[in-house]
Amino acid sequence: MMPYDYSKENYSRLGFVAEGVTTYYGDFLLYRSGVFSDADYFKTFNEQLQKHFDNFGRFNLSVADSSFDTWLDGYNPGVPNRKVSIYTEGCLIAFMTDICIRKQTANAHSLDDVMRALFTEFGKKKIGYSENDYQALIERISGNSWKDFFAAFVYGTESFENTIRECLDYVGLELEIQPSKKYHEAKLGFKVVEDGILSRVSALYPGSLADKAGVSLNDKIVAINGIEVFDNMDTWANFYSQQQIKLTVIENKKFKEIILNPKKEIFYQKYSIKRKNDSSEEQRKNFTAWAGRNHV
Repeated sequence: MMPYDYSKENYSRLGFVAEGVTTYYGDFLLYRSGVFSDADYFKTFNEQLQKHFDNFGRFNLSVADSSFDTWLDGYNPGVPNRKVSIYTEGCLIAFMTDICIRKQTANAHSLDDVMRALFTEFGKKKIGYSENDYQALIERISGNSWKDFFAAFVYGTESFENTIRECLDYVGLELEIQPSKKYHEAKLGFKVVEDGILSRVSALYPGSLADKAGVSLNDKIVAINGIEVFDNMDTWANFYSQQQIKLTVIENKKFKEIILNPKKEIFYQKYSIKRKNDSSEEQRKNFTAWAGRNHV
């Protein structure tokens, strides 16, 4: 975008760098400097993982195209599950980039070097960088082609899960996946926002029990099996977990009833990271090189 021209739009697909890398480093530097504990950093990382896996727009629009769209519609969520967050996706891509560079260079280089090069070769000279410039810097510093990585995760919609697992494993961490602790999320497939009076449907798992039965975004759930619901949606959902569930909802100022018959399927899940109990000496060394602290 440099030199700046305020007379017209400056469209860019680099939001995953401008916002995503800063999101990654914002928390990671606090961890690396000792301000954040394991619990502090893992909590923020888990939040990014949860946002990523709960957003099914990741299968529909790449982070590069979502970056471009941010210039068109700002942060309006728009059509559900159509696009992704440049902050969340960019943060996870930055993490994967950081670890992959470390793997390819035996920890001699990292994303730090890419950022320094961007500043020296572009920022200090007050010139903008392109998508090709960014990829070329990573390839120069790592000594490897990143064509497949960018095609899959920046310009494509391939799942991050396996690569995130591999990156975590490199530094002696692991990904845990468990069903959401909230029954209506795990077994029925919807999330709610509770405002003290009503429980409003805020998210639907595509193809879930609730989705197929006709639950819609922004439906207001007023009762479960005839029992009025306030800020206790999950309490009553759990109470009736062993039987058919009848939701009474308000949609467009009209009441409707939806019947749900829970089965074995799990929909929304909880994602978190933790240190591996059986990490190798090499993994512990990698962790120290990455995080600047010992793997205990």
